[in-house]
Amino acid sequence: MFTMTSSVTGTRAMRRKRTTLFITSLLAVSTGLMAGAPGALARQSEPATHRPVKKVTTTTVMGGGSPSTWPAAKPKPPSLAGAYSPNMKTAFLALVRYSDWVGTHPNPKLVKNYVTPASNVYSAQVYLMTQMAKRHLHLPPTPSQIDFVAVIKQPTLRRSKSGRLLMLAGKRAYTQGTLDVVIEETTEPYLNAANHIVGHTPGGHGAEAWNVTLVQRDVNGQFVIEGFYAITVHGSISRWEERIAKTL
Repeated sequence: MFTMTSSVTGTRAMRRKRTTLFITSLLAVSTGLMAGAPGALARQSEPATHRPVKKVTTTTVMGGGSPSTWPAAKPKPPSLAGAYSPNMKTAFLALVRYSDWVGTHPNPKLVKNYVTPASNVYSAQVYLMTQMAKRHLHLPPTPSQIDFVAVIKQPTLRRSKSGRLLMLAGKRAYTQGTLDVVIEETTEPYLNAANHIVGHTPGGHGAEAWNVTLVQRDVNGQFVIEGFYAITVHGSISRWEERIAKTL
């Protein structure tokens, strides 16, 4: 339900059939709310930047399945255990599933569990969840569909100047990690308490590429989203993905 924008030459890796935590917050015309990608992240545009393509790992991530298996359709939020992993794919997917759930069960107090307050999308996420909760609205539980994930920078253990391993809340401390992902932006309905459609998020723009940065929370060592920025892709997304794959 969230998405951010920091342009870098990139690829689209994550596709979700809902207003995406992971993912793109947009202004909803009919309700005056903001909606987002991975769960419900607000998109912020910034000047395009370009960086050399680094070696990455790619995987087809998640999406589809039966409604009975959708995490956001459950009464309790999905586990964030995977968000403690230094494996950026595992951590990111755990955050996306959690943000999807929050979009279906709006609660602004839960935003900090998947986005750090220092993030470029935190304020928009809190605002969106607050407004949805006040109006008794929610998003459908359809999960984000992620087609491609490229781990650009894997976290490494942090050490003191003397070489001692640093810890956060009893867990090993890591440097930040970054990924390039592709998300399919689609129009989603806003549902009221009776599950009746009362409005829609803005029209989806199809597959979008994003650069995501994950950092650990000081209070518990869990990874959360710090940066979520749009990638400027020159040419087709598929060609960009192919170029990334060739660097493996």
